[in-house]
Order: sequence, then C-alpha cells, then structure tokens
Amino acid sequence: MPNIQRYGLFRAGSGWCVAGDDDTRLDFTSFSEAVAATDLLIRAHHACGDACEILVQDRAGALVRLPDGEPGTLDSLADEILAGSRAAF
Repeated sequence: MPNIQRYGLFRAGSGWCVAGDDDTRLDFTSFSEAVAATDLLIRAHHACGDACEILVQDRAGALVRLPDGEPGTLDSLADEILAGSRAAF
C-alpha cells in the first residue's frame, strides 16, 4: 500500500507557503512558484510509488482538496481554485 503525503498551498503574508505533514515548509513570493514546487514534489512521490493529497487555499480562505492526478495538471486546477471557479470536493 502506498504512503500518502499531504501538502497544502497557503497564503503567507504577501507570498505563498507549501507545507507538508512531514513538517516541510517552503516559502515563495508568488503563487506560480509555489505551484511549480508542489508539482515537483508530486512527481518525486509518484516516482517512489506514493500518493499525494494536495490542498489549496482559495480566495475565501477555504481549503480545496485536489485529486491525486497526473503531475503537470496542478497548475490549471490551482489557478481555478484561486480564481474561485472550482468548488471544493
């Protein structure tokens, strides 16, 4: 059974933070940098046979869980959430 690694993309002051349940914390000045770093983390975990659960903080401050899909799709999904056009699931 694969391990599940959880990451969240959160607003942190004027920037963004990627935080993991393994005490990982990466700070970025832009949302796109945080998304790119998270995409790399997903790729690394998938290469090891692990799954990822990703949460993105939307404009209202709510957390939206993303499906554990293919790397590279995170960018468009995260942008939709940030814009408020994607509902939580």
